[in-house]
Amino acid sequence: MFSGHWDEKGRSEVVVDFPESLVEGMLEFIYTANFTKTITHEEAVEWLNLSNFYKLDGLKGIMEKKLIEALTINNVISTYLVADQFNALKLKRECAVLIKQ
Repeated sequence: MFSGHWDEKGRSEVVVDFPESLVEGMLEFIYTANFTKTITHEEAVEWLNLSNFYKLDGLKGIMEKKLIEALTINNVISTYLVADQFNALKLKRECAVLIKQ
């Protein structure tokens, strides 16, 4: 999550366990409630992880939708595992439907 400490001059430092670009995008989403980035399937998984970790349900829903739109027979099993790992119930349901076909 976050960790931090104070240096000798009274300044604080916060360490976040996600890449800077994701944190910047997350802050943009928090302030604007918009997500306009074009991302790959792999990046959507990273965003899903971040949104699940910080409990940003709106962002998580957007990532689930993007991953549902990208579902194929070739990625359905790995996507199902991701959905299970990050408790993405809509995504998990859609994967199960494709698997049963």
